[in-house]
Amino acid sequence: MKGKAVRLDDDFCPNCAAKLSAASVAFGPKAKPKEGDPTLCVYCLEFAIFGPGLKLRKTTEIELRLTLDLEQYEHFAATREGLRAAKARYGMN
Repeated sequence: MKGKAVRLDDDFCPNCAAKLSAASVAFGPKAKPKEGDPTLCVYCLEFAIFGPGLKLRKTTEIELRLTLDLEQYEHFAATREGLRAAKARYGMN
């Protein structure tokens, strides 16, 4: 994923509760996350959405498909599948 990482103030993944200290968005070399942007947890590989104050909240596949255009959605899905394959290959759970 590319984009400029931003520090998160004591935020946690809404899916797996992993503590997250930074996050970025996938689109644009200088993109910074903003409210409504999706992201992918590097621990559980589930999607989340930045809410007010860049606090993460759960999302659904339907919401992602409505939020992203097809190219962006396919990019996110391919990134997740690539990371899942790498974790499985190297025994990273």
